[in-house]
Amino acid sequence: MRRTTQLIVALDVDNIKEAKRLVDLLYPTAKIFKIGSQLFTACGPEVVSMIGDKGARVFLDLKWYDIPNTVYSAVSSATASSIVIVPATPGSAPSIEQNITPPVFMM
Repeated sequence: MRRTTQLIVALDVDNIKEAKRLVDLLYPTAKIFKIGSQLFTACGPEVVSMIGDKGARVFLDLKWYDIPNTVYSAVSSATASSIVIVPATPGSAPSIEQNITPPVFMM
C-alpha cells in the first residue's frame, strides 16, 4: 500500500506580498497553505482568494472560541459558504451541516 503525505505550509507572515511570494515559490510542491489569525486579520479574504486562484487549498486556522452565533457568522464570512445549524431534536444536540467550498477545506 502506497502512502501519501500532504504537506501543509503555515504562512506565518503579516502581509499578502510575502504570503504570495511563499505560495508562488512552494506551489505546486505544497498544495495546502495555513492562514492564521495574523495573516487573515491583516489581509482578510483577499489572501484566501489569492491562494485559491493559484489552485491550492486553504486551512483557515483562526482559533474561534466564542458564542455559537458569533462563530457561525465568522465562519460563514471566512468561507463564503452556507453553514446551516440544524436545531436539536428531543434527545440530541444541535448539529452543524457544512457546505464549505474550495479553497477552504479545514478550519
